[in-house]
Parts: sequence; structure tokens; C-alpha cells
Amino acid sequence: MWSWEKEGSLVFKNFISTVGLLDLGFYGPKFTWNNRRFGNANICKHLDRSLASYNWIYLHLHANISHLDDLGSDHRPLLLNLYPSTSKAKRLFKFNSRWTSKSEASVIIYEAWNANGTASSLFNVFSKLKACRHALVS
Repeated sequence: MWSWEKEGSLVFKNFISTVGLLDLGFYGPKFTWNNRRFGNANICKHLDRSLASYNWIYLHLHANISHLDDLGSDHRPLLLNLYPSTSKAKRLFKFNSRWTSKSEASVIIYEAWNANGTASSLFNVFSKLKACRHALVS
């Protein structure tokens, strides 16, 4: 880092402190900028930040920032969500290997898989897997 970069960084940090702003933090990938080069020439930095006053934070207690995918740009877009979902995430389904020791598991999977016709598209495969999951769990 060049000396003027360090000096500029200190000036910016002092400004943020003086005006009473806080960094809101983020969810997602750490770096917001990428020079899109390969190998040792690749440089990634956390350049983009979201700042807010104490009053704003108090008014929006549950707000959060997400770093989105950098599709077509060298910067990741930042998404401010004022009303994040509070619902629980779905539990991932994991196949229990003990099911294979039961003879009825084969029948349950066979019937659930064949109940929805042929699997000619990815959506149909997904539907069949979902049906098998529900049949095994119930």
C-alpha cells in the first residue's frame, strides 16, 4: 500500500468517526471488488461499504446488507434489505443409509419415483426426488 493510500484511508476513517457513522456489516463474500485477472495478478479488495448513523440503525434494527454476485462487473452490488425474512431455513434432506436395510424402502422409492411419469426434464427429476423424500420421511 502506498503512503498516500494509507493517509487517505486514515482521513476517511476519521471522517466516518467524526460524523458518527457505523459500518453496517454484510452477509456474503468478503471482497466487493476484483480486478478479474488470473493467478498471482488477481487482486480482491473490500472497497464498497454501507454506512449509517446511529439514528438510522435505531429506526431499522433488522436491516442487513448482502454482497451479491458480481455478474459482468468488477464490483459486487450491495443489497440493502430493510425487512429481512425471519422464517427458519428449510432443513436439508439427507438420505439415511439405514433405509437401505429395510426391504420396504426399495418399494417406497420405486412407487414414489414412478408415480410422476417419466423424468424428461430437470424439473421432473426434481419432482421425483421430492416425492421420494416425502414418501421416505412419512
